[in-house]
Amino acid sequence: MSTLEQAAPPPPPPPGFPTGPSGPKTVGVGWMVLGIVMAILVVPAILGGIAFVVAGDPDSDVAAIVAQAFFAAGLVVTPFVVFRIEGIRPAVKRLGLRTFKPLSGIGWMLAAYGIFIAAAGIFSVFFSTEQEQQVLQDIGAEKDTVMLVALGILVVGIAPVAEEIFFRGFLFGGLRGKLSFWPAALISGIFFGAIHILGGSWQAVVLLSLFGVLLAFLYERTGSLGPPILMHVLQNAIAFYVTIG
Repeated sequence: MSTLEQAAPPPPPPPGFPTGPSGPKTVGVGWMVLGIVMAILVVPAILGGIAFVVAGDPDSDVAAIVAQAFFAAGLVVTPFVVFRIEGIRPAVKRLGLRTFKPLSGIGWMLAAYGIFIAAAGIFSVFFSTEQEQQVLQDIGAEKDTVMLVALGILVVGIAPVAEEIFFRGFLFGGLRGKLSFWPAALISGIFFGAIHILGGSWQAVVLLSLFGVLLAFLYERTGSLGPPILMHVLQNAIAFYVTIG
């Protein structure tokens, strides 16, 4: 081997995906604001309006369930549409839908959830955290098994996936490409808590904002939406069981 060959640096590793939520190209602030408006207001309003017309009764149980489902659909569809327009590919992985190490991911999830439970317990000492589940009240799920099952699938199965794709994959991921962790986590966490103000209370918004920050930390630490989705499913399942129990 010649001296020149010995001195030559090793070839650079092939480019890959970032291990965290931030990437070399992210959506701009304008797209994030437009995404929030589209996902939370425009898409649910349009699809919900169609559902109400088809159902014939906007106050019916079916219409209430469908409206919630369309809200979740708006959270999922909007990021993919924005990424498509901006040419950010592959959208699935860039939104955080990647594999993760099971033991490490679940370990961090349990640690983050433990912090949330401890904080919620301390918070409840000083403030009342009791709140009604307005959606359950509206559709009369306590009296209708079919509606209860449908709402359970929506709240425990669909909502966590949709909300994590939007609030962690799209919003936090976009902010993280421009800001350090704490500002990005706090902004996305507050937005996440704020959408739950309807049918809730300011105490619930504070706790859910904290929950959102912890979910962002979990995403940052594992580089995947898998652990945040699992933590979100766990919390929603417990809250749903306590509400209907």
